[in-house]
Amino acid sequence: MNGYALSHGWGGLLVGYVLTGIPMLVALIRRRRPLSRLLLAPLWAVPVALAAGLAWSAVKFLVESGSGVMPAGLVYGAGAVFVMLFGYGVGMLSGRGSPLVLLKRGTHIHDGGVFTGTRG
Repeated sequence: MNGYALSHGWGGLLVGYVLTGIPMLVALIRRRRPLSRLLLAPLWAVPVALAAGLAWSAVKFLVESGSGVMPAGLVYGAGAVFVMLFGYGVGMLSGRGSPLVLLKRGTHIHDGGVFTGTRG
């Protein structure tokens, strides 16, 4: 099977989905996202894979317009790495990192704002 068959048609969509979805899931696990977000990751991988494919097409066009035609092996390899990094980046950026106010044993720990409350 050649690179063209793996990167075009339904096979290309499936390869793009897998290359985007697995790194995105790994990033969600590393960020300790809740189980509900992990279960929705396969659904979110579809639009992310499409966006990654469009972004790679734009990057490839800009590179080829400036430097000429790239070898096919380089196009497929760089495209796979780009799509995987795109999926990983989306997984790392998804959701809020940490709440602004943390609760630990009944105390409110604020993120550096000025406290003006009084006890009374």
